[in-house]
Amino acid sequence: MEIGNEFGISYTAVSKAAKDIERLRLKDKRVCADVGRMVSRFKV
Repeated sequence: MEIGNEFGISYTAVSKAAKDIERLRLKDKRVCADVGRMVSRFKV
């Protein structure tokens, strides 16, 4: 919900986007690496 609120989109839209990205990540090593780099920037 927090992500949706931040970007002005619904929880459902956030959930769908996350599932779509996960499917792409599993199919494409380049996407997996890109997502990994993005996520590593947010870890505390």
